[in-house]
Amino acid sequence: MRPGDTFLLHNGITTFWVVITRPNAAREVAIVSLGPADHRSDDADIIGPADHPDVSEDSTVRYRSALYVPLARLQRARQHGLLDPMEPCSDQLLMRIQQGALESDFTEQGIQRAIEESG
Repeated sequence: MRPGDTFLLHNGITTFWVVITRPNAAREVAIVSLGPADHRSDDADIIGPADHPDVSEDSTVRYRSALYVPLARLQRARQHGLLDPMEPCSDQLLMRIQQGALESDFTEQGIQRAIEESG
């Protein structure tokens, strides 16, 4: 998976995720989720249907949900039908999400460094 790739993960609830970094040396990527825009949140970046074809309603980027996940785990989830790849983000949307992650107090510092290093 590459930065900008998106997927739905079905793990009890279905969540839309965006890959925001390249794989690191441990073959992990950082991902961030989207959630309902009307949900109480400290995250301010709103993504809507005009921003991405697979987003059906205004959604908040949940920077506090950003985490590293092994590529092998994502591949297993896909093989078991728990992960559905979606349309990748545009370069502009990816840059907006990455910039939001850099500015958010809720993004783990290691993920922020990985975004900065990916240039």
